[in-house]
Amino acid sequence: MEKKIKICGISTLPNTVRSFMLNNFNYVSGKGFICYCITQPDNKGIFNDENLGNVTYIPIPIKWGYVSPFSLIKTIWRLYKIFRKEKFDIIQYATMNAALCASIAGWLAKVPVRIDLFWGVSFVNYTGWKKRLDFYAKKLICKLSTHVQPDSNSNLTFCRNLKLFDSNKSEVLFNGSACGVDLKKYDYFKREEWRKEIYDKYLLIRFTKIYGFVGRVCVNKGINELLEAFFSINKPDICLMLVGSREFVSTLNQNLYNKALETENIIFTDLVPNAAKYYAAFDYLLLPSYVEGFGMVVLEAAAVGTPAVVSNINGPTDFVKDGINGLICEPHSSDSLKDALSRTIKMTENEYKALADNAYANVKNNFDSEMFKERFYENRVKLYNESIKNKKR
Repeated sequence: MEKKIKICGISTLPNTVRSFMLNNFNYVSGKGFICYCITQPDNKGIFNDENLGNVTYIPIPIKWGYVSPFSLIKTIWRLYKIFRKEKFDIIQYATMNAALCASIAGWLAKVPVRIDLFWGVSFVNYTGWKKRLDFYAKKLICKLSTHVQPDSNSNLTFCRNLKLFDSNKSEVLFNGSACGVDLKKYDYFKREEWRKEIYDKYLLIRFTKIYGFVGRVCVNKGINELLEAFFSINKPDICLMLVGSREFVSTLNQNLYNKALETENIIFTDLVPNAAKYYAAFDYLLLPSYVEGFGMVVLEAAAVGTPAVVSNINGPTDFVKDGINGLICEPHSSDSLKDALSRTIKMTENEYKALADNAYANVKNNFDSEMFKERFYENRVKLYNESIKNKKR
C-alpha cells in the first residue's frame, strides 16, 4: 500500500488557517493526504466541523507581534515535540512568529519538506532596528526552509533580488495568491441580489457611489490616507464602507478616525459573516495598503464583478492593471488616492463596465480556487517525492 503523505499547516491566527489553508487541505485529504493544522486556541469559534472537515486541529499558544525570546523558545519546543511525535512529511507555515518557530522546530526535527508561505514582505513597513530585525528573521526562516513560496511573482522577484532565498528553492504556485478564489462562494451571478440586500440594510440608495474597504482597519492598510482622500473630495452623495475588525484602530490618526465616526456617509460594519455581499454592493474596492502578499480581497471583489483601486505595490499590481481592470494610486499618498477616486467619479458607465468585466474575466480565467487546489496537490506530491529521492542518495 502506498504511504499516505502527512502534512501540517502552521499559522499564528486561526482565521489565517481557515481562510487560506483549509480548502486546500480538505481537497488533498480527499486524495489520500493526512492533514493537520496548528494555530492559537480558537477562542472566537472560527473553526467548525464544516470548515475543518478532515483536518485535525492542534491548538498551541503562538503569540502575535513582538514577543520575548523566552516565549519564542517555548513555542519552538512545543512545535518540536509535536513534529517529532507526528512525523509529518510536509509542514508549511505563514505569519512571522509561526513561521520563525515552525522553521526552527521543523529543521531540528528533520521534517523532510518545510515550506515558508511567504505571504507578504513586512519589513518594508519598518525603519531602523525593526526593519533589520524583521529582515534577518525572515532570512533565517528562508534559510531553514527547504522551499519558499511567495504568493505573487512581483514579491518573488523582489525577494530574490534581495537574496532572501535562492532561486532554485523558490516558486509561485499557479498564477499567484494564497489559494485562489472560490467562485461558488463569491458568486458573480448573485451580484444584484446581494447588492440589493446590502443597499436595503444600510439605506444606500441615497448615495450615487459606494466605495468599500475590507480587512483590518489599521494604519498599514492605508486607512489614514483613505480617510484623508475621502474627506478632501467632500461629496456627501458618495459613501465609504469599512468592513472588518477595528481591533487595531489605535494605530490610526485618532482625529481622522473620530471625524469618520461622526460622518454620515462613512459606515463601519466591523466583521461580517459574508463579505461577498458587501463586495457586490461596492462600486469599487479600495486597497491603499503599504504592503501586501497578493491582496486576496482584490480577487474576491473581482469575482463578484467589482473592480479595485489599489496601491502601486508588489502583490495587488500583479492583478490590477491601471485603466484596464482597476486603478492604481501611489502608497502613502492621500493626494494620489484622491486623484484615483476623482477618476472613478468622472468615469462613464461604459468605461466602468469595461473595468468590471475585465476584472471578473481575469479572476475567472486565472484564479479559480478549483484550479489552484489541483496545482497545490500536484506541487505537494512533487516536493514529497523529491524528498524521498534525496533521502535515498
